[in-house]
Amino acid sequence: MPRRRKLWASSARSGKPISRPVQVIWGEKDRFLLREFAEPDRDWVPDLRFAPIPEASHWVQADAPEKVNALLLDFFRESKPR
Repeated sequence: MPRRRKLWASSARSGKPISRPVQVIWGEKDRFLLREFAEPDRDWVPDLRFAPIPEASHWVQADAPEKVNALLLDFFRESKPR
């Protein structure tokens, strides 16, 4: 089992996938949170939107505020309340 899959499997204590839309915005220059830990396994988060931003670091919202805001606004507009 790949390392990332083990991480998410061990953290999914309920054994149920997350049934809500999830937006993850991650900076590709993040030296603290590697992609394998930032991007959930789609088996656990089937309605995932993963948005890597090439020029951003760990502080993605400070490094690319316009992109982060646009991604969040799109996500909120397109996510339907349940």
